[in-house]
Amino acid sequence: MIKSVFPLPQNKKKVKVVFDDGQTLITFGETLDERGIKEGSEVSFDKLREYAEDGERHLAIKKATETLAKSLKSEKQLRQFLYEKGFSSKAIECALERMKEYGYADDAKFAAAYVDFHCAKYGRKKLLYELQTAKGVDKDIAFSAVYDALSDEDELRKATAFAEIFYRKAANKKNPAEKLYAHLYAKGFENEIIIKAIGAVTEE
Repeated sequence: MIKSVFPLPQNKKKVKVVFDDGQTLITFGETLDERGIKEGSEVSFDKLREYAEDGERHLAIKKATETLAKSLKSEKQLRQFLYEKGFSSKAIECALERMKEYGYADDAKFAAAYVDFHCAKYGRKKLLYELQTAKGVDKDIAFSAVYDALSDEDELRKATAFAEIFYRKAANKKNPAEKLYAHLYAKGFENEIIIKAIGAVTEE
């Protein structure tokens, strides 16, 4: 029998269940609510543990679906999101697999969408870095997303446009070409593209 149930101070979504024989179990409060389990309920420790594992899996899937409905996330971001919500590794992997089955968790789609959204502001190098480092996307997937979307001609046009705006402001300052190079480098353009863009604006 369950002797007491109380919320965890570090995660209000979870509760600690204490049985009359002294055994304890931590689970999500939502799992108990769905099954009508409370203090005084006649349920064994093993049965509640079964309910808890099953409930956590379903809750992880629910949370993953909800957050992906709001915005695309890479697998790394989704895993981190669920971890921060207090889900176990087993429940997280279960949710990720289910999202993949649904077609909701797809790093190739995520990377393509990320590039499409950010390509006007940054060069290919920065996009690759962000996808791999910050978003945790596989190198080959990131490379395909970036280079399938942005050709050398696209990059040069974009870099030249940035260069023209910057150079107009820096033309009368000391070492404007060096400052322009640093500006384009920070934007994430490759060296060859930067040199061509600088040449295009400084030769005018």
